[in-house]
Amino acid sequence: MGLAVARVAATHRVFAGTADEVQHIAGGIEWLRAGSSLEAFDMWRKQHVWFVMTNPPIARIAVGIGPTLAGTRDTRLRDVLYDGPGYARNLVLARRGILPFLAMLIAVVWWMARRFWGDAAGLAAAAAVSTLPPVLAHAGNATIDLAAAATYLLALLMLLRWLEAPSRARACALGLAFGFALVTKFSALTLLPAGLIVVFHRHHTERTALLPTRPAYAVQLAMATVAAGLCAWAAYRFSFGRPDEIGDPATMRYLVDHCAHGSAARRFLAAVIAVPMPAPQVADSMLALCAANGPGVSASYLLGHITFDGYALFFPLALLVKTPIPFMVLAFWGVRAAVRDTAAGRWRRLAPALVALTILVSVLPSRINIGVRHVLQLYPLMAVYVGPGLASLWRAARPRLGRTLAVGLGAWQLAIPFAAAPDYLPWFNVLAGSHPENVLLDSDLDWGQDLFRLERELEARHIDRVSIAYFGAADVCRHHLPGGRWLRPHDPVTGWIAVSEMYRKGVVGFYYRNGDYCDRAQFVGEAPPDPGQFAWLDAYQPVARVGKSILLYYVPEGQ
Repeated sequence: MGLAVARVAATHRVFAGTADEVQHIAGGIEWLRAGSSLEAFDMWRKQHVWFVMTNPPIARIAVGIGPTLAGTRDTRLRDVLYDGPGYARNLVLARRGILPFLAMLIAVVWWMARRFWGDAAGLAAAAAVSTLPPVLAHAGNATIDLAAAATYLLALLMLLRWLEAPSRARACALGLAFGFALVTKFSALTLLPAGLIVVFHRHHTERTALLPTRPAYAVQLAMATVAAGLCAWAAYRFSFGRPDEIGDPATMRYLVDHCAHGSAARRFLAAVIAVPMPAPQVADSMLALCAANGPGVSASYLLGHITFDGYALFFPLALLVKTPIPFMVLAFWGVRAAVRDTAAGRWRRLAPALVALTILVSVLPSRINIGVRHVLQLYPLMAVYVGPGLASLWRAARPRLGRTLAVGLGAWQLAIPFAAAPDYLPWFNVLAGSHPENVLLDSDLDWGQDLFRLERELEARHIDRVSIAYFGAADVCRHHLPGGRWLRPHDPVTGWIAVSEMYRKGVVGFYYRNGDYCDRAQFVGEAPPDPGQFAWLDAYQPVARVGKSILLYYVPEGQ
């Protein structure tokens, strides 16, 4: 745990803010500064940024504490990181807020594996999850995905404890853990169908009651529900009101129109959000998530192709190239051992695998295909099986081969973070080939993290003018970059050129009409994806790759 936290903390000053960090930091500061329950969400009306509504507050509060204590007050998305102690310091302070969740994640993985298979398996699981590049990457960002994985796993552990020996205390613990997970990220809702699958599996293997039939169990479930509701409501400051009064009318109409199909469905949704309710922000968040997953809203990139309809195989393929090979092999052998296990309590040992399968199936229809971070919970769930996987190989029918594989795979897994550091986020295994940007982009490779490196690269080369197309939330006008202009689509230029992979592949096409990236009035934010927008660069080879996500070109005058 200490080694993982140290590894992540060492990256805090290396990388610039990623595309999503600014909205979470601003949301956390806004919540902490709020004088009333709905004032915390007032920036929705101020800035008309509806996507800010799509996430609950717990992780945002955690990343907002450090900047708030340091004096950051401006919560406008363009300005928040530059207020108070400044850009770099605000990022470090915000990112520290995720480190406790990383410690929680490792501890819960250890606890769960130890309960199932003993001390050695617990240690192996903790070591495995703490050496996974995707886990380390998102533990280093001031976002909500790592926190969501940690709280999700804690809620699952509380569910298994309650199913093992139901009691009122365990029911309350389950409710609080689930409520905490829910207001960290709404994907915690997948625990409900996953929990039912675990109950059915227990009934099938141990011939127990399918559902609690005793009145005491019904009371305990009611207590868990109340505890979860109160926990979630507290995160929204016990607010009460109409959801349609939080966002501005134009935003609310946009969300209803993009979520519902057909006039009847739209009228129904409009009527629902006009009803006063506890935590009305939750209803707005669900509506925004529904709209974000609508057709034609979210651009997805996979294997060189762009679509607005999502890819059914996006997450399986992304996991295949973003997961260390030794981890996949050991987890597979661990699940295999759990399936073959006939000892009492087998349903407990298979529960994490069943929950992982439920999560994976639930995201297949999603149109929001922008990174494995949206299924980050799968990594700790499968890490639980690394210990029995190692034990199964160690006790294989051919001892010499099995033990050699066990030692080799274990050593390989432990070596991966040393080789990947500090670029945990754009790390890929060998299955992605030498050009992983042809497989995945966005938060799996180019999330705006290499701006600091670009500053140093341009300074080292004594470049005094550069044309740029940078993907990220930073205001490049306020960074130590030489003079220059913003690259516009289909507008060839000469000289030094720095372009993010997200622009180079045409996934995003935002630009400034006059090329002046300090003139916000010239910003065009509705440019559709266009794979050919910088096709004229195909005639040139990059001079350098800055970090993993920015290409640096030089086009001589006259060409």
